[in-house]
Amino acid sequence: MRRRLAPAAGALGLILLVTGTFLPWLRSGDVRRNSYQAGGALRALVDLPGLLDVAVRVWPFVGLWCAGVVVGFVLGAPRFAALLGLLAGLLGSVVATATLQARGSGLIAASRSGPSVTLAGSLIVISASLSLVTRAPTLTRRRS
Repeated sequence: MRRRLAPAAGALGLILLVTGTFLPWLRSGDVRRNSYQAGGALRALVDLPGLLDVAVRVWPFVGLWCAGVVVGFVLGAPRFAALLGLLAGLLGSVVATATLQARGSGLIAASRSGPSVTLAGSLIVISASLSLVTRAPTLTRRRS
């Protein structure tokens, strides 16, 4: 990605990632639940295996990580921002992909809108973060 395109793409990705978490992720009858409500219900009902359990437990902090990306970039720490973005993007893609692959059971099923938007945002954030990590020195001010 070009030097100026990566931050813009990263910002778009962060917006999509966070917005997607508030869209429907689970439907049960006429009730639609966002990712935070669905994660809480899932943890209460099912014993999740290893990495998926960790991902669902830290999921409520994904918005804070995204805010940390913005703060790091604004404060002139693009590598730090990119690493946080990479973590948020990886977490978003793991949880969204697992949700999209989940099979419903008649009354309870995964909704597609929230996980799809989150996955798209996560992939954009990962791409922009990798671009920033490899090009971070060009984003700093040159000394006169």
